[in-house]
Amino acid sequence: MSKRPASRSPPLVPSFPLSQDSASFPSIAAAELEDPFIVGLGSSTQLTSMRPQTKKQKVESADDSGTAPREPPLFKSDGTFAPEGILASLDQKAIEEFNDTLAFAAGRVKSDVELENKLSAIHATAGDALETIPKLSSNVIEKKEFRQRLSDPGKRREFFKLLKDLEQKGDFRGLIVGDLFFKEPLNKFNPNPKVVIVDESPEQDQHDATTRSWVTDFVDSEMATKALEDHIRRTPNQVTKRYGPFCPIIQSSGMGKSRLLDEFAKNHFSIPINLRGPNSKGFPPPDANVRDYLTYIDEDNPEYSKVSGVRMYAFLRALLSHATTVVKSFGDRDRMERIALFREYMAEGHSMKSVGGRRKLFYDEVLKEAVKFQKEAPLAGKGSPSKQEVPGDKTRLFEAALALRQALYSSIIIDEGTELPAIPDIIITFDEAHELTKKFGAGSSLSNFTQLRRALRMLHEGSAYAFFLSTDSKISEFAPTQHRDSSNRILDGDLFLDRPFSALGFDQLMTSRKIGAAFRTIEDVTSMECIAHMGRPLWGSRYDHGSEEVKDQLLRFAQNKLICGGVLRSKDDLTEAQMFALVSQRLPLDINSARYMTYWPAEIEEKAHKQVESHMRICLEVSQGHEYMLSFSASEPLLSEAASVLMRADDLGFDLPLVLQTVLSGYCISQGDRGELVVAAFFTWARDKVAAAKHGSAPSRGGCSPIFSVRELLSKLFVSSMDHHCPPVARQEDVTKTYKDMFGSDGQTFMHFNHFIKALEINVVRQEYLLYYLSRGAGAFGARCQPGVDLVIPYLYKSGELETKNLGYILVQVKLYSTKVSPSAALFRNMDPFHLKLFDSKDPDAGAVPIIRIVFSLGGDEASFQQMSYDSAADAAYDYYFVNGHPRFTSFDYWCSGISGETLGPAAESSAQWVALARTACDRAIFSETASAESMQRKTYPCGSTVLTHWREWVHNPPSPPEPEEKDSNSGAKRENGGGKRGTGNGKKGTGNGKKGNPGASKGKQRAT
Repeated sequence: MSKRPASRSPPLVPSFPLSQDSASFPSIAAAELEDPFIVGLGSSTQLTSMRPQTKKQKVESADDSGTAPREPPLFKSDGTFAPEGILASLDQKAIEEFNDTLAFAAGRVKSDVELENKLSAIHATAGDALETIPKLSSNVIEKKEFRQRLSDPGKRREFFKLLKDLEQKGDFRGLIVGDLFFKEPLNKFNPNPKVVIVDESPEQDQHDATTRSWVTDFVDSEMATKALEDHIRRTPNQVTKRYGPFCPIIQSSGMGKSRLLDEFAKNHFSIPINLRGPNSKGFPPPDANVRDYLTYIDEDNPEYSKVSGVRMYAFLRALLSHATTVVKSFGDRDRMERIALFREYMAEGHSMKSVGGRRKLFYDEVLKEAVKFQKEAPLAGKGSPSKQEVPGDKTRLFEAALALRQALYSSIIIDEGTELPAIPDIIITFDEAHELTKKFGAGSSLSNFTQLRRALRMLHEGSAYAFFLSTDSKISEFAPTQHRDSSNRILDGDLFLDRPFSALGFDQLMTSRKIGAAFRTIEDVTSMECIAHMGRPLWGSRYDHGSEEVKDQLLRFAQNKLICGGVLRSKDDLTEAQMFALVSQRLPLDINSARYMTYWPAEIEEKAHKQVESHMRICLEVSQGHEYMLSFSASEPLLSEAASVLMRADDLGFDLPLVLQTVLSGYCISQGDRGELVVAAFFTWARDKVAAAKHGSAPSRGGCSPIFSVRELLSKLFVSSMDHHCPPVARQEDVTKTYKDMFGSDGQTFMHFNHFIKALEINVVRQEYLLYYLSRGAGAFGARCQPGVDLVIPYLYKSGELETKNLGYILVQVKLYSTKVSPSAALFRNMDPFHLKLFDSKDPDAGAVPIIRIVFSLGGDEASFQQMSYDSAADAAYDYYFVNGHPRFTSFDYWCSGISGETLGPAAESSAQWVALARTACDRAIFSETASAESMQRKTYPCGSTVLTHWREWVHNPPSPPEPEEKDSNSGAKRENGGGKRGTGNGKKGTGNGKKGNPGASKGKQRAT
């Protein structure tokens, strides 16, 4: 590498005011430490774990392990920078240039001009290296201050003597983490002193939890592998129109992509390749030698795309060839035995740091053969790069695949005339495949990934198929829309790419600990043991196989995963993507990318992809042609609580209405026809205030979701006290009781609520299903055209047992009138819990639990909060269900008009923003047509509809779907228990339709919402 010119100016780093007090320069005694590599100028930091190595030593170390050593974290648990982590995070090229520059500067200074040039070069190269860590660069001193620190001639002499001593050691990197280049010492500089999210469990404990979870039984393997088989099953037409035999597996982190392919390998011959980068942590470990070969780019060669094509062809041919040799070495075995033996061969001896010895030797041999085949293949000819085939001998590659198939089917003759199976015989998996997607140059659409795709085209007839998967990449790199693909054949519509696979299932780890069997009380379902096993398997496997420390830190771990980062200081540090990730775990924000399909906005597409790539959002499906992606934030109580902890952190200052305005304007999201989303946000805000009072603004050690009461929640939501109100609709025995009598005592109500689930069908908002909404900590967000009610938040009454007889509800209807309107009794009548099947009319004891019904009329400038009163209870309840002239249920009814801090707790903080949010004001099948994939997709949407697949994984005895109701032209059913006529009478503050009349004649008007 050439040395930096001495006259180079300082790098472009953020400008900061110069320090008024110059730091003192250390004595030369620092140079006499045993290991100058760990010397920190002005600091006593000892980097004892990072001894200098010669280049020869480094190569030998890498060869011994097969992978790079694990890098230490960038931050300490207190949020300050860790010197070891900085050195591990710095760009390698910048470090090499820093070393070159200091080696050049270590000699004797012969003049003031030379001194100036050397100091400028040293400062510039240090700045170049440190600016690769943006939050650290704010602490780097400017050149003027750097020179001031070395203004004393004696200190300059000591500094250059130190450089000379370090030159003899062959490494200057220790200087870069000393205090010489920083305004504040590293052990004091915390760029984000307010909110620090760090998993404080020991690193070895985290490694152990990961490796143990990998070897446990894969749950739901039969259904998951069947869905994957169905996805790649081929037909003759697909073979001729398919661009190549490969597809990406697209899903967010922790869903089990790698585990699924490992399970798939038990019944399908699979060659696993892991391309994890040297700076990335995870399991399985990387095949470092293969990664370095496949990801290599010669940036100085303008024709490198052709060279890359040769390398990809050579690698695939060598891979199939050497796999054949290994399979034959297994001797006289049938096909399934050979598949099992090869899987064991490739998996044996894995650790977090390196692959097993046999697998490393396997790929060493593959690469030796690849180099040989690479020399034999010619470069591509002339023509458009997008029209060229990958250079190489297609026949040789096909023959290699044929030979491997023959080795697998030792007792059957496999030749060119053998009919191809519907499911390919050879599977190649590229894990962490984002390492392949770096473009060859500015403006180029080509990469090692595009060249590998072309090489795979040669295996169309070879009964081979490849999967690409990654948790850390842009989805558009692996599944670009048709009009953005690099291939002209795909752009022209002549060929198509296979659709990405995403149906991985959900709640798998609840199958052995279902609600109603293992967990039966509200204390059970709010425990970390229960919450950790709901959702993706990442949480439960870490809980099951981690130490107590790992379990205690699981909520912090979830916070890190959700925001894709570890440190926040204030709301100004939150990116738009992080804002969306937080609120979408609490509220049903659906990105409707299909609305934009007429003009292909890349920005919206990338935003939707980013949520899946980095923020734990679930990908339900990618359409044919990759035109759009359906995604949503699934019901995961752990992630919802992680989001809650961040949103209620005092130091972060999370502004919910402002954040909602930001994400609603930045993403394609329906706000709800009548402002339901705004009111759901009101309840979310109030819930977090209660949680903060109980748990504080940070998670307690091992803590998770708090249990609270109805009264606690509504006292935060509404400014006025409700304690002395009597129910306007009441059972005979409850007429004189007050709100405080029924909801005021400890142990009377129990709520577990930290997010909403949007119902996909009307019938799921019923008693038998809402019990399980509560067990997930969810309120129900009504389906489209949901009759009578928009939001339902369930609670338990007088008992923590999860039984429908204990279930009560806060029922909410939202109206976004443009002006203030008078309270309407008819709206409350439509929220009759028997009519909505929230209570079972056939159960004589039903209705004993009191409920609360609220209508929010958000329009109008005049705000009010008032309790409803009626001329007759029949004005607000269907008298069809009355017993002895009295309602069968007790309800406290309220009308909330407008948005004001005088009535609503959330609006007391930011009334104008809530008002602005409220004024920001085509159905399709969303599940796959393939039965196995549809089943796996439905599992990712717990509580979505009455279809049993939404419930089986986690509920012991899920409710049976309701039978279709027969409707009569009049009342639709027999009247029970006597009772008076139904009517539409006026309440004192109602706007009903007049006197009571024939129930059948007036039914249509009564039930209209």
